[in-house]
Amino acid sequence: MRFIYALFLTLLSSFAFAFPSSIFSQLDFGLYWFSYNNNYCKASSGSCSSHYDPTKPTLIYVHGWQPGTTVDNYRETFYGGDYGGPNVDTAVSWLNEGYNVGIFYWNQFADELELKYAEAKIWVSNGPKNMRYLLSSGIYQNYSTSSSMSELMSDEIASVMSSFSGSRFVIAGHSLGSQMALTVTEDLTDSVNANSINSNLLPDRVSLLDPFHSNGAKSYLNDRWPGEVTRDIVDKLKANNIAIDAYRSSAATSTIFIGGENIGLLNKVAFVELKPWYFWAWQQTEKHIAAKWHYLWSHAFSPTDLKDSGEDGLSASTSDSRVRTLMNKDFRLVQDQGEYTRTPEDDRHYKASRL
Repeated sequence: MRFIYALFLTLLSSFAFAFPSSIFSQLDFGLYWFSYNNNYCKASSGSCSSHYDPTKPTLIYVHGWQPGTTVDNYRETFYGGDYGGPNVDTAVSWLNEGYNVGIFYWNQFADELELKYAEAKIWVSNGPKNMRYLLSSGIYQNYSTSSSMSELMSDEIASVMSSFSGSRFVIAGHSLGSQMALTVTEDLTDSVNANSINSNLLPDRVSLLDPFHSNGAKSYLNDRWPGEVTRDIVDKLKANNIAIDAYRSSAATSTIFIGGENIGLLNKVAFVELKPWYFWAWQQTEKHIAAKWHYLWSHAFSPTDLKDSGEDGLSASTSDSRVRTLMNKDFRLVQDQGEYTRTPEDDRHYKASRL
């Protein structure tokens, strides 16, 4: 884990920063809508009509662990050039198709040297570090709330998207953000089923991008492993006809030293093993981040081909109905073409046995 943390900090030096330094000198979190060229608007500001139209389909992305980013005044965007990715704005194809695209930022809460402290905030407000957040000065402050991070995110979605009537709603989470994507979707599903929020806020699809669960049972989860809890959530979401797909691109999420593989979850969803072989074997941070931009960028291309079949493989442009079909098949997908090119355009998948 500390090795990955060191790589994370080293790579930050080459990034272009879209947000002013003043953002990081005080607490700022929540949903931001994006348009072209990293132009953004904070959803809760109430002045985002040029960035958000409630009648349009919508994608919301949520990031994961963010060590060392606050003092460097850095936030993820839809730009793919970070961590050796392509110099591509991965939001463009979504915007061109008429989507609202947003990022839920919890980066100051997720900026912890120990990943497990950030992970706890997804689930509870009274975990090992409570709901502390980091300022650019390097000083932690405590945010007084009884809500977990996932509850704060689902509450904001229900508020700023209260009149949503778009044809499709997608939530994608990277790394720890995959846990957030699932818990938020569960919260929204429960609220829709209770008729307490707009029924259009039931997500159509949840995409898990190199999903991460730290090892070990957690006291705040009644001594259950986070991966075990998310498996139960997946069962619940499947029962509500929500399409769920997962993309594994690195070993960082599946070693006994860092994170649990969570085979049980991967076998419940549409799942593909990506092979970003344009990175060296030791470049696990870059491979881990690749799942994010690979998925977002794949929306620009036709669905990935499935070897010896007229059917589609798995990508952001694969239909939700096809994802639901793949969730219930007795095979996973594995990339076997396009491994040495960053573009998803030349990818191909083949069928392999479930894990």
